[in-house]
Amino acid sequence: MLAEIMIICTVAVLLVAATIKFIHFIVGSPAGNEYETGRIFSAYGRFVTDRYVNEYNTESVRIWSKYEDWKAKRDEKLYEDLEKDGADKIELQKQYTDEVEAMLERVETWRRPNPWKALGACFICFGTWVACFIWSVLVPYLGIPVLLFPFLVAGSVVVANRVEI
Repeated sequence: MLAEIMIICTVAVLLVAATIKFIHFIVGSPAGNEYETGRIFSAYGRFVTDRYVNEYNTESVRIWSKYEDWKAKRDEKLYEDLEKDGADKIELQKQYTDEVEAMLERVETWRRPNPWKALGACFICFGTWVACFIWSVLVPYLGIPVLLFPFLVAGSVVVANRVEI
């Protein structure tokens, strides 16, 4: 019984992985700001890519304007501190530089997730949603234990990501 389930799961993982790869291929294999033309549903790939880039640029403007606002306030505080009598100007400047460099490293962490990644711009995200949909149908149909669902989804996506067409 266990051997039969393992064989069924292995074959099904390979088939689901092939399906993920095929669907991503026919929609133009969008990846970030690139997509392939001339495929049957490449218009969808172009659509996803355009939306992904627009969302990315909008988010970039948002996070960098937030950083610039913070930096302007910090600049004002630095100038106020430098105007004070008895201020250690070298220490204040060093502290300012350290804070600005630390903030520059954190700016990209403020970026919100791009919803267009899951709709095709990221192969792993797209594959996860496709695998979830397919496995939600296959698990009850094939009589596979429900507890294997997350492993089957992850296995399908990993295999699909590693296979080259």
